[in-house]
Formats: sequence, C-alpha cells, structure tokens
Amino acid sequence: MNTQQLRKHIQEEARKLSEQAILPGATVSERQMAKLEHLSRLIAIYEQNQPKPGRVRWPVIIILLLTLLGVSVLLSFRIASTEIEADLTLSELQFTVAKPTVLTDALVLSTLGVSALKDIQLPRVQTLSARTLQADEERGFALRLATVRDETQESTLTLTALLVPANTLVKIGATDLPNQYRVFLGVQENAELTLQVSVKGTIEVAISGMPVERYTYTFPQAIQMKPATSQLSFDITLPEGVQTAFSPYLPVRNLAFVKIDQFMGTSDTYIRRISTVLSGVLYLIELNNKEHQLLTREGLEFGESEGVIRLLQLAQDQVKLQFHGNVQDLSTGWEASRRDLMPNYLEWLSARHTIAVWWSSTLSAFFLLLGVWRWWRKAE
Repeated sequence: MNTQQLRKHIQEEARKLSEQAILPGATVSERQMAKLEHLSRLIAIYEQNQPKPGRVRWPVIIILLLTLLGVSVLLSFRIASTEIEADLTLSELQFTVAKPTVLTDALVLSTLGVSALKDIQLPRVQTLSARTLQADEERGFALRLATVRDETQESTLTLTALLVPANTLVKIGATDLPNQYRVFLGVQENAELTLQVSVKGTIEVAISGMPVERYTYTFPQAIQMKPATSQLSFDITLPEGVQTAFSPYLPVRNLAFVKIDQFMGTSDTYIRRISTVLSGVLYLIELNNKEHQLLTREGLEFGESEGVIRLLQLAQDQVKLQFHGNVQDLSTGWEASRRDLMPNYLEWLSARHTIAVWWSSTLSAFFLLLGVWRWWRKAE
C-alpha cells in the first residue's frame, strides 16, 4: 500500500468512526482512535523524511540570458546615421552640390588657366572691338589670363560669383605650384556653366593657337567663357599671402577625401588610393562631441553624407574645411586596419542618459518576472 492509498484508508476509517460516534448510545473505542493516530503519525514521519524536490532554476537562467542577449545586441549593432562636425586640413576635396547655389563669391587671382572652352567673349580694348572666339575643334580652346605688374596702374583679375546647378560634382585641390589650386566642375548634360572674370589694368592673354597678347583695360570689364563639354577644369593662382574662401554654408553631399594615383608600367597599370587628409578632428555630436584626431594621410570615408560646408578656404597650398552634417558608414584607416567609428546603440543610449532608464526598466522587469514565478511555485 502506497502513501496515497494509506491516506484514503485513514480518511475512510475516520469517516466510519465519525458516523458511528453520532449514533445514539454508540461509542468509539480507544483502540480504534489509537490505530488512526498511529497511522497518521506514520504518514507524517514518512513525508518529513522524503528528499525535498530540487528547485527549478530555468526561468532565472532564461531571464539572465535574455538580459545578456539584449546587452550584446546593443554592443554589436550600430546606428544607421550619425551627426558629425569635421574640421579638416586637406590637399584635395570632392563633393556634390545638393541644390543650385553660388559656389564662390568674388575671388582675387593673379593667374587663371582654363581648358576645353568652346566660347570666349573678349571685351573691347584700345583699338580692338569686342569679339567672340568659337572653337572648331571638339577639345576647344585653352586660355590663360595673368596680371602684369604696371607702375602706372594696378592690375586686377577677379573671378566673379560662380553659380552652379544642383548635382554639380566639385573637386578642389592644390597643385604642385605655389599658391595654385585646380577646380573641376562636372554638371549634367542638360545644364550649362559660364565662367566670368573681371579684368582691369594690364592683363596678359594667351589663347591656344594664337600669339600671347597684352591688353590694358582702363576700367573693369568682363571676359566670359563657356566649356565645350559638361565638364570644366580651371587653375587659379592666388596672389602671395592672400587667403580666399568659397561661399559659406554650401549644401553638399557625398564628400570624399581620396585621390587616385596611376602608375603606368611596362605591362601593367598600378592604381592606388591616397588619402588627402593632412590633419583634422572629427566630432561625434551624438556622443557628446567625442573627438577623433586624424593623422596625416589617414583614410577617412563616408558611405553617404549630407550637410553644409560652413567654411571652405584656400590658403598655404592647403584646403581648409569645416563640415556639419549626417553621415553613414563612417570609418578611418585602410582595408585591414579600417576602424568603424559609427556609434553602437549602447554608446548612443549612454550619451543620451537613457542607459540608466534602460537598465532600471530591465532590472524591474527581471525582478517582476522572478516574483511572479515564485508566487506561481508557491501556489502549486
């Protein structure tokens, strides 16, 4: 007879004795009561000496594992886009203009060289009337303008405000000559570009296929140029000691800080990517302006970028840039040594002081579930 059957037997005997006790004149013998008490004590002793069932710990383990999984996810996954501030010194820069804008205000130059021009409009000077030169060849004219020292009057060469359409590709970089920079503009096929300079004083004019001439303009006059293709490349040389800046707050996207070098061998062509970063600092705005110092020629890449160029300055054979905007896939270094600077979600939450809220919520949920589980176990 097992314990369950013994309990039923005791209950049945107790029921019979109770029914017998309520009958008129009936009595319950001490022997019968002693037998029931003896059986009850046997059951109690048996149950007290039974091993206690082990505690079920799997709910606690599962809750802890879920908590660790949540933290691991926050550490492993990075936010898709982050806000940055970049203060860089470069040898070359590339970007795309996001909307029609004035790329430059008036730039004072000492020389200007432009290639692949289809039209050149020269103003009236001395005995020559105004004229327009049109190129017959597809490659167009090459033009060079330079100021000439004149003791009688000052000579000036000024690139006037340059308006570019949306989606114009812009490349700006220092050349190997002192104070000289090369500017490349690429527009869509249906867009037009016009380059205009204001000249005054004695100016040297050199046009491909023609003799070099010097003209003296007694008052400011304009020379206009139109490219033969959708691309325009020109070299500007700044006067000694002069710093010049492009228009501030340029709306741009797709910034790039790399140039491609090609080496022609006897049988192969070798191509290498060179960072144009000379120095600079990145500020991760969403991580409380966390700084990242950039070394000379350290690779800096954005998967996508969009924002404004606050400052674009040409000085000391360098390009100085201040950019504020949102970027994706931010990284530094090259290939195997590449470092991902995109914040992970744990850093992002910590910087917003919400990590304490997240942890307190997680712990509250943990202890709530633990309390419910213990109550459920006791109820069983």
